[in-house]
Amino acid sequence: GRVAQFVFPLSLAQTGKSNLIEQILDHPLQVVAVCSIIFYASLAPLLVDRNDSLNRRDIGCIAVLKKAVPSDSRSKMQNTYDQSGLVKVFTETAELTNSRAAMLGLSVWFWSALLF
Repeated sequence: GRVAQFVFPLSLAQTGKSNLIEQILDHPLQVVAVCSIIFYASLAPLLVDRNDSLNRRDIGCIAVLKKAVPSDSRSKMQNTYDQSGLVKVFTETAELTNSRAAMLGLSVWFWSALLF
């Protein structure tokens, strides 16, 4: 969903130059890099516990991120986010609605590129 939210406006901006499939085929490394960055950024809420101990549920990427980002840095980042008021803007409902709309738009865009 988050990848679709990022990619859909970019693909619309490139409408006259090439279709979505051509854009993906022309820039595969950029596609993988953007998807990876968004994926790892999406794991940030899982680091909220602000401690270095690894739980049984902390597997793979989460464990790596907990080891890579010190607990005091995680705590400062979370405090800054909490105080900024963005918690009221980026609600779970808004995230879900925007993700679904972007995925729907991206899938229509993708299928139209395949058909035409």
